[in-house]
Amino acid sequence: MAGTGLWGYGQYKARIKYENYLSSEYQKAFAKLGQNMEELNTQLGKTMVSSSPLVNILNFDRVWHTANQAHAELNNLPIETPEIMRTAKFLSQTGAFAHMLARNNAEKKPLTSEQRDVIGELRQQATILSNSLKNLQNKVYSGNINWHNIASQGDDAAETGETPIRDGFTKVREELDQYPTLIYDGPFSDHIMETAYNNIKGRQLSSEEAEKIAVELVKQTSVEPADSLKKVTSRAVRGKLPCYSYQYRKDNNVGYTVDLTRAGGKLVTLMSYRDVGEKNIDLEQARDRALSYLAKAGFENMQSTYAEIIDNIAYIPFVYKKDNIIYYSDLINVQIALDNNEILGVEALGYLSAHKERKLPEPVLTKEQAREKGAVNLDQVDSVRLALIPIESTREVLTYEIRGTNQGNTYLIYLNAVTGTEEKILQVIESEKGTFTI
Repeated sequence: MAGTGLWGYGQYKARIKYENYLSSEYQKAFAKLGQNMEELNTQLGKTMVSSSPLVNILNFDRVWHTANQAHAELNNLPIETPEIMRTAKFLSQTGAFAHMLARNNAEKKPLTSEQRDVIGELRQQATILSNSLKNLQNKVYSGNINWHNIASQGDDAAETGETPIRDGFTKVREELDQYPTLIYDGPFSDHIMETAYNNIKGRQLSSEEAEKIAVELVKQTSVEPADSLKKVTSRAVRGKLPCYSYQYRKDNNVGYTVDLTRAGGKLVTLMSYRDVGEKNIDLEQARDRALSYLAKAGFENMQSTYAEIIDNIAYIPFVYKKDNIIYYSDLINVQIALDNNEILGVEALGYLSAHKERKLPEPVLTKEQAREKGAVNLDQVDSVRLALIPIESTREVLTYEIRGTNQGNTYLIYLNAVTGTEEKILQVIESEKGTFTI
């Protein structure tokens, strides 16, 4: 009996130690979220007063990066409620909007007065969120919030409403909802999200069925699949895209949040954030790794476009390809750690909202005619291919994508495959941080 008692006490001590460890990790994530929100607030303020296009590019790039970091820290918390989703939506839209403005400035498109008004409104919302997080942080320090209890209660806490965290984010949601809908042509545009996700088909899965898929997807993020996972939380998400959301922690202590559609169990987002060490993986290896992971996740016939490297993390967009036509709307973004080739993030909202069977017009222009038209202002034409590109929010047009050079610079010219008119021109930028277009 004494041996049994000692074993039981040892188990108790181990459980307490693990609970304390989890609480510490959640507190770190919450503290980083607060720091990121303060930084985001400051950065948005700088963009409001800057008139230099070069400085604007840097500022908006920082806003985009900080919003992504804040979103990742939010996903690492053991709380999943509609109130949290409103904060997540704000961070996603702010980051995407800033990224679009950075590209606009790179294309020498000055900020409009309407865009400056939107930035002002986003900053006001960032101030609300930052102040609310400070108040919640004070409650944590005073002992009024126990992270382990919140994680253990899960959905019960969300339903009873008996947590300061829920109350705090409810207040945030109510205040943010007073601001007008954000409308622009970015991936998290409200007016696009209102009509999206009608194309997702498949049997309605139970939470248990979807969880089997989620576990496998998280395990496969490592080059050597993880042997076991620690489940943190799970919940059902209502809304325009009904999902199941799960949080796990791998053996290497990296936390993951994965969202799957209830219809068919398709991957919507997979998010993690950690400090990435010294670069050991090149972009080509990262591309191959990401492509292999997407295939395992059920996304076939994908092709990488370009890539950027930030803090030793590769950000690689993939698009759908069928019958030698590139579908740029069917977009999936993947993040890969360049220290060990670990998948850190997948965002498939663009793919899920756009992917469907399309009836495309027959090209009137031939490939050679498109080459000849593109060659007029290019020193050299490197390639010509058909591509369906998005224009004016939800409208798409079939084009010839003509890649070529002029005075040492590389450009992509998009000619309407039916009318021959020029739809868009992008410049390809190659640097140590990867290849991207502006």
